Amino acid sequence: MKKNLKKLISAVIALAVAGSMIPASFAAKATISDIEGTACENAVNTLVALNVINGYEDEATEDGAIPFKPENNITRAEVTKVVVAALNQTKSAEGMTGSTQFTDVAADFWANGFINAGVQIGFIEGMGDGTFAPSENVTYAQIVKMLVASMGYEDYAQYMGGWPNGYLSIANAEGITDGVKLGAN
Repeated sequence: MKKNLKKLISAVIALAVAGSMIPASFAAKATISDIEGTACENAVNTLVALNVINGYEDEATEDGAIPFKPENNITRAEVTKVVVAALNQTKSAEGMTGSTQFTDVAADFWANGFINAGVQIGFIEGMGDGTFAPSENVTYAQIVKMLVASMGYEDYAQYMGGWPNGYLSIANAEGITDGVKLGAN
């Protein structure tokens, strides 16, 4: 299931970005060390070139290779960063560091600005109790909600039933989840 979710994230972000941001040619900025020969290799390399993802740069080897860790779960903070970057809002997010509305996101947390940007853009709201749970693994329904809302379907998703079925329904209708067989959680 972890592998499918990571693939879904890579594929959906690549598709969401494809229509509006893919330049005619580009060169990868970093060497991702652990994806060669995997099903996600092309998607990851494309997203690295588009500055949507960057792997775990703090764990780069001496030769500059950066791990992506395709078998790892992805956290709510990491997905938020990816979606903000896919929307080409990284620079804005970098300028939005500081206090947040969430009691569990410190001003110096690495994804603080991205979380603030996600709130401002309107694709995240937190857990409903004043927290964001940035280090918790993201669920399938949560990432689908983030993607659907970031694509401008928030009102329609609410009309279609809200959390989580409205978002899952739209994702299915728009082909976002084609080929993915996961439960909401």
